[in-house]
Amino acid sequence: MPSLEGDPAARPRRRVELELPLDAPFSGAAPFDLEAAVCSHGLFMMAPNRWDPASRALLRPLRLASDLAASLVVRVSRHPARPSDALLVSVLGADALSPLDQGSILVSA
Repeated sequence: MPSLEGDPAARPRRRVELELPLDAPFSGAAPFDLEAAVCSHGLFMMAPNRWDPASRALLRPLRLASDLAASLVVRVSRHPARPSDALLVSVLGADALSPLDQGSILVSA
């Protein structure tokens, strides 16, 4: 039986994550609450969106601007260093994105 060691398709895929900070123009006296916004607007119930209560993040697929046939899953969560005025958009399965794709993802997230 031939060895699969050298076959790239046989190796487990690495889950790479690219993080894009998103400054959001949150208005109001109270800090922005992502969980309340997602739940009160029902975004977590609309397929293919998914709310992950453990990480308090919204997961959803987004199409790439450079290739409309391709999409990646993004996780939108509070920015750990700036939870009241920024979100963190983590693109799963990508180690690099073009500036066009990054801008498109931040607009869509």
